[in-house]
This record gives sequence, structure tokens and C-alpha cells, in this order.
Amino acid sequence: MKKLIATAILATLPVFATAAPGETAWSNKDASGNVSLNFYVFWSKTCPHCHKALPFVKQMARNNPWIKLKLKEVTDNNDNTNVDQYIQMAKAAGTTAGAVPAFFYCGQIYTGYGENSTTGAWLLEELKACKRNPAEFDISF
Repeated sequence: MKKLIATAILATLPVFATAAPGETAWSNKDASGNVSLNFYVFWSKTCPHCHKALPFVKQMARNNPWIKLKLKEVTDNNDNTNVDQYIQMAKAAGTTAGAVPAFFYCGQIYTGYGENSTTGAWLLEELKACKRNPAEFDISF
């Protein structure tokens, strides 16, 4: 019974409860004060919009090293860790997990992807805005 209660308590803890000093669910600050942002992308191997988004977000992270890209594939994830994380993060953001690609950044979620010149450019601008003022988005899940 104690094990069941302990498991239930652990299941209710925030996903990012073990953030390191100077780190939140979304932003990290190194000793020099440089800010980096965690950018989670949940995707599926069978999703055409995901396959359109992935090259763009990978290049975006290469061009902007302060973007820490966390790719989470949900279809071939045998232990369902990525699916469970998607569900928890969506719930904490006040919505339900469903569509992919799903982008989590700075306490926000956005699902779907149109074009690199629209959705991709918009996501980059959103990340830049968060980087300018990360304290505004210090929301832990």
C-alpha cells in the first residue's frame, strides 16, 4: 500500500521538478548570463506536416545555438515515454495532447505546421521574444 501511495504522489509531481540551478522548464542561464531555451517538438513518422517541419526546426536550432531542440518521436517509442511526456505537458498547458507536430516552448503549445515561411518563421519569432524576456515565461510543469 505504501508503494502505491508513493507511486501516486510521484506521478503528480511536475515533469521538470529536477531542473538544475539557473534552469526552468523552458530557459537555462549559464554562469555568463547567456540564455538558452528548451524547444520540444513532438512528431510522428507518419505525419507529413511533421516531415515538413523537422528540417526547418533542425536548421533553426543549428543557426541559433541558444535553441535547445528536444525532438520527441511518438510512434516508435516502445515504452511510451515520449507519449506520456506529451500528455503531461499538454495537460499542464491547459489542453489535451492530440495533433502532431506539437511545439512546446516558453510555457506555450502550438500544434500543426503550414510552411517554413509562415509557421516556421512565426515559431522563430516566438522563441526570440521569449529569449529577450525569459523570466516572463518561467513556468514549470
